[in-house]
Amino acid sequence: MPLELESALGRQCSRQSARFIVNQARQRHPFASLEYGRAFGSGVEVIDVPAWSSAVVARAIPNTDLRDATGCYPFVPLQRDGDLAAGLDSLRAHDLISIVLVTDPLRMPPVPDLEEHFDFCRAFKTHYVFDRSIGPINMSRRHWREVRIARRELQIREVIYADHVDRFAELYSNLIENHHIEGIAAFDAVFFRSLVDVPGIRTIAAFLDDDIVSIMMFVVDGDVAYAFLAGTSEEGRERCAHYGLYAEAIEHFTDVSVINLGGAPGVIDDPNHGIAYVKRKLTNTTLRSYLCGAVLDADAYVALGGNSNDYFPAYRGVAHQASGDPK
Repeated sequence: MPLELESALGRQCSRQSARFIVNQARQRHPFASLEYGRAFGSGVEVIDVPAWSSAVVARAIPNTDLRDATGCYPFVPLQRDGDLAAGLDSLRAHDLISIVLVTDPLRMPPVPDLEEHFDFCRAFKTHYVFDRSIGPINMSRRHWREVRIARRELQIREVIYADHVDRFAELYSNLIENHHIEGIAAFDAVFFRSLVDVPGIRTIAAFLDDDIVSIMMFVVDGDVAYAFLAGTSEEGRERCAHYGLYAEAIEHFTDVSVINLGGAPGVIDDPNHGIAYVKRKLTNTTLRSYLCGAVLDADAYVALGGNSNDYFPAYRGVAHQASGDPK
């Protein structure tokens, strides 16, 4: 089945995003599960926040005996009608100094509610989204060319993640090396093996003969699939594998209505970044995630140097050090 070709009207974006925020899955989002939080390491303290139907992780504040909390990478799904105040109160009960998180643009309360309850709320990242209800894609001639190259030279199909987890880790390590990835997104083989226990993971791989040269992980929650992590070899890059993997997901995941390909890498919302350009031309609308932070212990926050309006938490220096490198 070929990819559809015509663009959607931009004014439909807000109506469609609202519809999919409301239409949330009854079961917990995979990124909100305790199993997912535990994948970040045996020494990580995962804190359940029932009022948000989600979880966060606690971490030590350097050079102190204090702790704060952050959302799991890449973002925290929040119930549209979740009790934000009750969730923050439950985190205060854990003696945390602050909480910072990135919202899931498809699973979050209205922005005015975020602004009311969080001390820091800022638009963060543009997500490039394919919504089947909006209409087909306006794909450029160049993008069609790259998709055709990938499909001509590679065999692209869905595979079982658990069967190829070690190859996934190996290819992702190439990405770490080539793009000098540091911090929370520098995932190792232990992390990838831990994801076997997380529900909702689906994987598409590109084969050159019998060898996987590129692989991409998606996380499915109800009617939404999220592009999560990917790895590729030089052979995959030379054959435009990522174009083929994205196109295959859009055509193959017919049981979901929305596919969120994420945004530009890093913490800069750069629409001209090469990866953002690829995603933009393979989707038909955009949504926005938000970086949100709340002070849970005001006295301790100020004592740590938390008096800046530019970053959150201020005592950690820059906002993205707190939130990791979300998509």
